[in-house]
Amino acid sequence: MRIANVCILCYSSPDIVLNFRTTYVSRKGEVVSNSRSIAVNYVKGWFFVDLVAALPFDFLYASDVYGGEVSIFHPLTNSFMS
Repeated sequence: MRIANVCILCYSSPDIVLNFRTTYVSRKGEVVSNSRSIAVNYVKGWFFVDLVAALPFDFLYASDVYGGEVSIFHPLTNSFMS
């Protein structure tokens, strides 16, 4: 599972950075190349989706970010382990 997280992180991080610099076509049909306009457009659009997709959720669960007691479901015994 860690390899998948590393691969996702290695792909998503540069993708997020590049999206702050990638031109886009405005509603008027003009190509926008102003850095500030590109950044604002990205943050208002896909930035948060990309950010959530890049988060390593198993690390968040392992570090108990969501609060409560840490418990791991063990599929072979169909029980929770604390």
